[in-house]
Amino acid sequence: MNAITRRSFRHWTRAVSVAFILVAGFLSLRFFSGGFRETPYLTSLTGGETSTSTSISPPISAHEPQPTLSVNLVLASTQKDDIDWAHNVSVPNADLKLIPYVADDPNAPYHPPQNKGNEAMIILTYLYEFYDELPDISIFTHSTDSAWHNEEIFDRRIAPALNVLDLDEVVRRQYVNLKVSGYNGCPAWINTSITSITSPGYSPGREEEPYMKEIFQQNFPGDDVPGIFASACCSQFAVTKEAIQAKPREQYLRHREWLLNQQYPNNISGRLWEHLWAYIFLGRAVECPVEYKNMCRQYHICFESQESYERWVKMEKEWLEYEEKRNNPDLPNPNEATVKGMENMKFVITNMKEGALTRGKSASLREKIAGDLPK
Repeated sequence: MNAITRRSFRHWTRAVSVAFILVAGFLSLRFFSGGFRETPYLTSLTGGETSTSTSISPPISAHEPQPTLSVNLVLASTQKDDIDWAHNVSVPNADLKLIPYVADDPNAPYHPPQNKGNEAMIILTYLYEFYDELPDISIFTHSTDSAWHNEEIFDRRIAPALNVLDLDEVVRRQYVNLKVSGYNGCPAWINTSITSITSPGYSPGREEEPYMKEIFQQNFPGDDVPGIFASACCSQFAVTKEAIQAKPREQYLRHREWLLNQQYPNNISGRLWEHLWAYIFLGRAVECPVEYKNMCRQYHICFESQESYERWVKMEKEWLEYEEKRNNPDLPNPNEATVKGMENMKFVITNMKEGALTRGKSASLREKIAGDLPK
């Protein structure tokens, strides 16, 4: 291990030791006030047993029994993808049908005309082909269960999120992004006045930004170009039949034809469409619901404030970073104080999650915490 790596690790270890002192003090206060209870063995989000996670159950509605809604789960896949996970998804109150589109197999039962534009091509193909035979709700996801852009609270998996998705909330809002965190998308991601990488204000890492204005004008001629586009990534969402059919079927064909004929790289055209779904279905260029309220209504996981939600996310990311470093054979083992501090941090993480899950089971608490979340 080189000197820079050792020095970086020592700095990180000192930082974690400080965190240990802070967390220990926090725990002492909570224990003396009776705020936490012992959690010796909990059931994990994703199945199996673990000492550091909590279970997420399907949402409990204030109005029982709920009518069953017809739902298509539309997967954007390729031939090499393993989609077995999708067969085990169980969306509450849903009569679920799996629609696996295969982008690179023209002989598959469901396939787009060409493998181009990433998942946007499959979504637009589905919207056009199923327009007259739509279920109550259509859900669009990628082909993989685990991905970096899925929520930390679900162990970065999409299946556990679908297993607790509140379809009543989808019906109420007509369109919901399955991703709650606005990281890499909110509150103001695309500035349409930036039309070149040399434009003032251009940010590296937003390669699609300079193309948004011209692409919007090509797809929505006659519409005023919004100044800002912002929404959570990554083209995984649920939308109602009514919202889809509010636009004519020919519009989806027109968008698909544009995607077939355009010459932008897939990472540009596909990424740009991530910012356009809310505009199509809601007429809004900016769709950034308050995260903790959105999590509460959509998944029945209710933190008490945006601050507490962000604190949980921050600690969870720190824990994952610690785990990665601890499992790196090129780094020395952390000292005892660091290990103890991180164990206590994980205890806080677990109990904050448990509290959010408990609050989410109460319809009255959900209403109190997130009842004012607009459609």
